[in-house]
Amino acid sequence: MTKPDFLKLAKLAARLSDERKGHNVMLLSVKRLTAVADYFVIATGLSAPHVTALSNIVRKTFREEYGFETVHTEGRGSPNWIVLDYGGLVVHFMTEQAREFYALENIWDEARKLKF
Repeated sequence: MTKPDFLKLAKLAARLSDERKGHNVMLLSVKRLTAVADYFVIATGLSAPHVTALSNIVRKTFREEYGFETVHTEGRGSPNWIVLDYGGLVVHFMTEQAREFYALENIWDEARKLKF
């Protein structure tokens, strides 16, 4: 099995989030900073249902177009934060309150911001 193109998938997740009205969508390259993943996508949903909808469209698109499933998912059913872990890519969907509280982009401030 060939290694997935995590940058391509990260850009797709960011674009899907942006197209579905996710706010402040960020794509970060963290591969030089952690062994957890190569890329993080972070997006804010306007409400708990919006956070769920954003995560659902990424999961569905990755599954249907690439046959690619999450390694692990956290927060399904949570109103504040859903994490989709694809191995080399971790996608975070958060409400505004959760995003302000956890401030991931501040924690990973040394990460390189990429365009999508």
